[in-house]
Amino acid sequence: MHHHWTRRQCITRVGAAAAAVHTLDQLDFCCVMAAESKTAKDELFELKPVADGIYAAVKQAAAAGASLEEMQKKLADDLAPKYEQGMSKYPLGRYRDRVGLNIEMVYKKVVQKS
Repeated sequence: MHHHWTRRQCITRVGAAAAAVHTLDQLDFCCVMAAESKTAKDELFELKPVADGIYAAVKQAAAAGASLEEMQKKLADDLAPKYEQGMSKYPLGRYRDRVGLNIEMVYKKVVQKS
């Protein structure tokens, strides 16, 4: 079975990407064929800490009573020193362009779901 994920899909859908990366980690494959290039399995897993970081930050902020709008501003700034440089090296899916949407997706999946 072939699984096709692009780096951009994972970045822009980090709400699903965290679960997907954990699932992909269980599969035996060597690379992902992205639209622009072939991506090695280890490069794909560069996204795992970012996804895990956003999940943890959203859960913590929700427990503290923060609204989605507050999270989008504060968490974007809080997480930037850790993830912005690495996630902005690609022309598509730069950190600041996507992090607000990523936070919203995680919020909907984790906070609104419960």
